[in-house]
Amino acid sequence: MATTHLGWENRLAFFWENPLGTVEAIGKTWISDAADTMSLGAEATRRKVYGNRYMVNTHLQVLKSSPAGSPGAIAMWFEKLGKQTFLNRILNSHFQNTYDACPLPPLPCFVAHFPVDEQPSELTGFSIARDIGLGWANSFLWENCVANQLEISWGVGKPILCNPTFISLNGQPDEAAPGLVASDTAYQPMLYQAPNIVCTWGGTHVSVASFKITSNNGIMVKHDPSSITPVGMSLGNFTASLEFQTWVDDDFQTRFVPDYLGTGISPELTGVFEAVVRGPTIEIGGVMKVFYATLHFHGKIVDVPNAQPKADGLQTVKVEMTSPGTGDTYEDAGYYIKLDSAYENWQAIIT
Repeated sequence: MATTHLGWENRLAFFWENPLGTVEAIGKTWISDAADTMSLGAEATRRKVYGNRYMVNTHLQVLKSSPAGSPGAIAMWFEKLGKQTFLNRILNSHFQNTYDACPLPPLPCFVAHFPVDEQPSELTGFSIARDIGLGWANSFLWENCVANQLEISWGVGKPILCNPTFISLNGQPDEAAPGLVASDTAYQPMLYQAPNIVCTWGGTHVSVASFKITSNNGIMVKHDPSSITPVGMSLGNFTASLEFQTWVDDDFQTRFVPDYLGTGISPELTGVFEAVVRGPTIEIGGVMKVFYATLHFHGKIVDVPNAQPKADGLQTVKVEMTSPGTGDTYEDAGYYIKLDSAYENWQAIIT
């Protein structure tokens, strides 16, 4: 039987849905070094047919399907003209909440993505098509996809990686892509530069060798007795965790953990981790522009190894998200991602 290979031999195309079910006509190619894990999620069960002595394969019946998966990690990027539409849409599909501002003066404008504090009336997401080499008319298609989990990670010598995991309401083989796919040169992705990162804990610089933020919407998928595919989804409790590695000689425990020589961690040891990532300087309309991404995480330290050096000189700090306030602005959120966006009004682009 023929095998369907995954994303590194084929291409995935993303078509924006805002709201879910309203599909944009032109898609963007997802370019990842990793294979995708997009699956139809079909679960089969043997159905006994009374009167037959033996069970045969024809007695198989699909009980339900739970289409989902990851397209593979991709470097965080923006478009050469200063637009960050595609990245903003990925983040919006995960957080389902976006705030943008374009103060005059001063520029630049920015857009911030952060968790919602109540169930949105409509969700945004994507249709995702996989070209299996036989043309778009024979592609796999996942519709009404929402990014349930998002992982943002970085390590020495690596770019900032963005890896969403989607939940879909409908996944089908042998379908047509919902529209045209823009060529890669149409948006010329520019990467946020990994070496240009400043990390702080509580406003104080810390030297880190890697970090990873994993957030989850806790999406609840609804199934119906008369439908094989899910019939809807709603957001659950938003959770997020942070893990970063510090160098032993940075004395993180001495500086930030009061009882670092003891046996436990102070239950009140909360703080803010920020990673400010600088992109390259590019010329837009004759003006040189620099773009930044800010990863803001407010949390409580839940695990710090003791202060004894390790063989590799690294120690891991684990933090769980907490919220410092009850407001509905991004500054009050436990976790947000903020992108500078030159002089565009991003709300018009996102919607």
